[in-house]
Amino acid sequence: QLLALLQSWAHHHAALSSRYPDIRHLLRAGAQQGHARLHISIGLQKVVGIAIAGFGHCNDEREFLRQLGGKRGHEQFELKQCGDVKDMERWLQSEGYELAAESAAASRGQAGPPPEESGRTQAIASRSGRTGLFGSVASLFGGAAGAGAGAGAAPDAWKERWLMDVQHAVAQCESADEGSAEALRAASGQLAAALRNARGAGIPDADLAAADVRLEELEELSRAAERRLSWRACWWWCCCVESAGWRSVDQQEAHLALATGGLETGVTEPGAAKRDARELEDRRRDLNMKTVLPLPARGSPLPAGTRCRYRSPRSGWLGAIVEGFNAGDGTCDLDIKKHAKPENIYPVANATEGQAWPVGTLVEYQSSSAGNWLEATICSFNKGVGGNECSYNLDVRERAAVDRIRLRVA
Repeated sequence: QLLALLQSWAHHHAALSSRYPDIRHLLRAGAQQGHARLHISIGLQKVVGIAIAGFGHCNDEREFLRQLGGKRGHEQFELKQCGDVKDMERWLQSEGYELAAESAAASRGQAGPPPEESGRTQAIASRSGRTGLFGSVASLFGGAAGAGAGAGAAPDAWKERWLMDVQHAVAQCESADEGSAEALRAASGQLAAALRNARGAGIPDADLAAADVRLEELEELSRAAERRLSWRACWWWCCCVESAGWRSVDQQEAHLALATGGLETGVTEPGAAKRDARELEDRRRDLNMKTVLPLPARGSPLPAGTRCRYRSPRSGWLGAIVEGFNAGDGTCDLDIKKHAKPENIYPVANATEGQAWPVGTLVEYQSSSAGNWLEATICSFNKGVGGNECSYNLDVRERAAVDRIRLRVA
């Protein structure tokens, strides 16, 4: 099918198998050694490499070809991935290619068959720009094909394309602004749509587990950003109500500046008053946004006798038991280590209900989406089932893994 398609769309063609007897070996060697062993020698013409379906077992070679166009001396190379031969033909049409017979007839003024094969490859000129690697599936497969893929009977090649869309959406989420609720909602919506399409195509949940985790983290970050916005709006309204009547903007700014307790009170410039108001707002918001659940009425963040794990810089993970708390330096005394830092204390992985860390314990959660540790509070405990590790429900994350939770001291 592929050779017949090439004969109908190209004036001359040559099967790669006749020119490179072991092309997969060359591609694999190039992918492993990091440099191209295929030399493109057709001048300045554009060269398009097309991978048609079934490339899940040679991802290294595909990635090597995808990056080849960005290397010096191979700028004219471009990789296009197609689900099947029909998909390739649709792509040729969308890029503005012409059938070889029609093009030859137009140049000669008469219709006729394409010239005989000459043993060399002649590039086909394209009139449109480059098609991105991750385009919309509707444009790649056509409306009918896309609808068939979403009906749960998609071929393996289409399933792989849906999975690639999910992976691309996950990669796009990394660049989302974590301080913008709108950007986080847009990123989570894109990832959720990609996951729905992938499940509709019959991709197993096990292959989408990592994307599901990332989606939950994005939704939690989005809700946290919205809560910050709501606190900001609520505080501003309260500050306005505190003023006597509806005063002018300058009077309200002066009132806010006088309430800053440590900031200068003789503010005369409106810009300075706004800066002082923002500092006061940030200070109050930080106080209000602390964890809502209070610490239990005890000096130690964990009661004596609580089981935990201590991450030793030299010995790795060590089982331990909490013996006390040192309020002077904010450290804990363990049975294996005195003055242990809270950031080295983690929950145990096989804890029972009676051994779990108490509700309200202050912790930090390592978010892969945020790229750092987030302040959190334990809300409930999930016992491990079927040999799986236990987990905790936090105010910022449901079913957080124990390896991503560490102790925090207020």
